[in-house]
Amino acid sequence: GTDNFKIDSAVQLEKVVLNPQQRFIAQEFIENDGDFRVLFIGDYERPLIFKRLPMDGSHLNNTSKGAEAVRYDIADFDARALQMCIEAAQATKRIITGIDIMKDARDGSWVLLEANVNPALSMGAFLEEKKDMYRIMLKNLAEEDL
Repeated sequence: GTDNFKIDSAVQLEKVVLNPQQRFIAQEFIENDGDFRVLFIGDYERPLIFKRLPMDGSHLNNTSKGAEAVRYDIADFDARALQMCIEAAQATKRIITGIDIMKDARDGSWVLLEANVNPALSMGAFLEEKKDMYRIMLKNLAEEDL
């Protein structure tokens, strides 16, 4: 969310592009009503899923930037989107990853945004749930080594 700009004009674009101190990646803005974080901690079958809703007037869905987080039960989450997230998480070969996905408001398609290597385990929304998942993962890993 830091240094994340929604560019709506040539003047705004110039300010970013012509600043030699500013490194950037340009990508299309996807119309949305928030995004989802699908958090995997040692288990691809029981992720923590929550929707991040931006503050009014902001394009940012990061809870660290003021977005609201709403928990989703896995049974209520779109099955196609969940399968995309599982496959993305497995492709990372990490035991902890946060997959960000959103639904394009223009056509209803699902868009994978990123796989986070450091998915805010010690801050942000649902800290107790994250701690519980982490404890279970450590317990399972310890039992595997026995």
